Amino acid sequence: MVKKIRLKFVIVTMTMLTVVFSAIFFINKAYSNYLYRHDVKKYLESIADTSEFYEDKNPDIDHQYSASFFLAEFDSEGHLLSLNSSDGTAVENSSIIYAAKEIEKKNKENGIMKSFVYVSHEDEGKKYILFAGIQPRRHYAAEIFGTAFVLIASFGLLLWVSFYLSKFVTAPATKALEREKQFISDASHELKTPISAIILNAQAMTATEETEKHLRNIMSEAERMNNLIKRLLTLACLDESEYCMEKRKFCLSDSCEEILLPFESFAFENNIDFTYDIAENIYYSGICDDIKQVISVLLDNAFKYTPEKGQIKVTLHRKNYRPVLTVYNTGEGISEEALPHIFDRFYCCEKSRNTHTNSFGLGLSIAKAIMVAHGGDLYAESEFGKYAQFTVTF
Repeated sequence: MVKKIRLKFVIVTMTMLTVVFSAIFFINKAYSNYLYRHDVKKYLESIADTSEFYEDKNPDIDHQYSASFFLAEFDSEGHLLSLNSSDGTAVENSSIIYAAKEIEKKNKENGIMKSFVYVSHEDEGKKYILFAGIQPRRHYAAEIFGTAFVLIASFGLLLWVSFYLSKFVTAPATKALEREKQFISDASHELKTPISAIILNAQAMTATEETEKHLRNIMSEAERMNNLIKRLLTLACLDESEYCMEKRKFCLSDSCEEILLPFESFAFENNIDFTYDIAENIYYSGICDDIKQVISVLLDNAFKYTPEKGQIKVTLHRKNYRPVLTVYNTGEGISEEALPHIFDRFYCCEKSRNTHTNSFGLGLSIAKAIMVAHGGDLYAESEFGKYAQFTVTF
């Protein structure tokens, strides 16, 4: 699929560039032809203004403009008296004679007619028309071939550059597809476990009399699967580009204390030093329940990885007029290899998932997505074997 995206990018890019360069090329050629005709006309006017032109009717013509200059002489009634070329010889070419007559009928002092540029002058009852066929300039063919070579070389270079840049353009799509594949694989794995457990317990119910035990197992696994689906739906909702929030101002200080209080008894039971320092009257505009979920996820993780007699400290203060929440805990911490991936979906620091802890590796992903949606951020720092600290900037 990525190859198709790259190919489409190259095709679209090269099509656009071809259209643009072709337009520039033709506009440039049209403008050059216009200037060339204008120069020829000015040159003819300069010749017609000299007295020698009417005396010998064989002016010194500069052939850099045209290979053929003609002088037509008409009487007062418009009859062609003579038609000579720039070298003074008579012209018998019917197309040139026809062109001279057509120019005379226009009855203009100068102008352009089809492939001829002309100037006219009347003297002693006669009308003289000096005109030239607009022929390619010297080395015109060489210029065309040179221009064509440059265009072909440029096209080839642009094609190579397009293929090279397509790697960078499609890199986000490649990563997104890889994440999607991994996401589907991990989600399938997580959903497969409770479904298998439900099926086994249902089968056991039909073979034994321990109905209540198997029903409890079914309910437990169904609840586990329900929680996973809810979290997946939360992530899907947060991923929507059009996800909009009805922000409301609430007391962040009170919300933090509300989440923290239930953890005090858990800390006491597990002999964990649990302290917190929450500044008063800190208000924030956002979705209160979502922010509470972020705090709850961070505290769950802290208690999960803090050993007995360990320490957990939570602070909420203003820093540069912005609320900042930190959750610190001692313990094993996070390794340098794992630290860049802890916010990835389904990522667990331990290699094997414990199906009895209801840990899917989605908590931190959801917390991160919530804070990004609120315009804030969530990041972690750790010293492996000593501590881990998560910081939320609002």
